[in-house]
Order: sequence, then structure tokens, then C-alpha cells
Amino acid sequence: MNARALIRTARRCRGPRATYDQFSRARNIALVEVMLSTGIRVGELLGLTVKDVDLTDRVLYIMGKGRRPRQALLTDRGAHSALRRYVALRRQRTASTDNYF
Repeated sequence: MNARALIRTARRCRGPRATYDQFSRARNIALVEVMLSTGIRVGELLGLTVKDVDLTDRVLYIMGKGRRPRQALLTDRGAHSALRRYVALRRQRTASTDNYF
């Protein structure tokens, strides 16, 4: 499956018993878009905290393999806008946790 097909699948996917709501859809699209545009590993993406994401400067601060810090740039407009949509919904729903996803 190519990258665009994966994103299309995340956009139109429906979860069990219609629980695939707007928040879940935005989160899944953001996950896929960021992984594809930055090349970061799944574990690195899921380990991001709120302080690791700078949407203004379009930078992700990642703790990579061997506990080495590095940066990933959000140069892709699709990934940046997907993250912004997810953040807007996240603030309404799960602002109490430090984990980004």
C-alpha cells in the first residue's frame, strides 16, 4: 500500500459499532501523516509529549534510539495541518495528559 492510499484509508475508515468519531479520525490521520512526512519510528511518535511538539516552528523534538535527542522537521503541509486539526480536538477532549497521542 502506498503512502497516499494509507492516508485515504485513515480518512474513510469506520470503527466497530460506529465509534470511529471525529477525534479518532483526526488522531489517526495525524499519526500517519507525521510518520510518512518525517520518517520517525512508531515508538518515537507515540513517545512524544506536549512539550516535544512545536507547531509554530514546525519541529518535533524526539528521543531516538540510544536515548539520543534529535529533531524532525514538519516540512509537509499535510502533516502540519493534520497535527493542527488534531490539537484543536485534543484540547477539548484530553488536555489532562502529557502524552501527545
